[in-house]
Amino acid sequence: VDGHGSSRLRESIIRERRAVDMTHIGSQCELSLKIPGTSAFDMSAYVTSPTGRLENCEIV
Repeated sequence: VDGHGSSRLRESIIRERRAVDMTHIGSQCELSLKIPGTSAFDMSAYVTSPTGRLENCEIV
């Protein structure tokens, strides 16, 4: 197969944090980021549990 790339950019932000004492397992959480020049339609996100299980995030 021959052709040009899709010119898509992939960037990962990885930060490990300890859970705060008041966190309840299975509860909903929210993270707000402002990234200028981007569209939610061009993004994907997921979280990784301490056991390594991946879960997709909703981007609004």
